[in-house]
Amino acid sequence: MTASVAYDWAIKHKFKADVFCFWTDYESWEGRKHPSQALSEYHRKVNPQAKAVYVTLAPYNISLVEPQASMLWGIAGFDPDDCSRRALICLKLGVPFPRKCS
Repeated sequence: MTASVAYDWAIKHKFKADVFCFWTDYESWEGRKHPSQALSEYHRKVNPQAKAVYVTLAPYNISLVEPQASMLWGIAGFDPDDCSRRALICLKLGVPFPRKCS
C-alpha cells in the first residue's frame, strides 16, 4: 500500500491524524494519484495541520516529499537507534531537530 491509498482511506472516514508515518522502499506506486496530491486533498478536507514523514528503509535518489512542502519530511535510511526516533518525535511535537544526527 502506498501513501495515497492511506490518505484516501483517511479522507473517506474523516480520520483526523496528527502525523502519517510511512516506512517505504519508494519503489511502490499504487492508488489513483501521487501521494503529495492525496495529502493536499486530505489537508483541504480533513486536517490542514497534518504532517507526514516518509522513512526509506534504504536510501534512493528519489523522494515523495515536495521541496516546498513544510508539513512533509523525508528520512533517507532508517536508523533504529536514536536519530530516526528523535526525528519522528520532533516532527510530532512540532519542534526543530538537527538536520544531521550523530
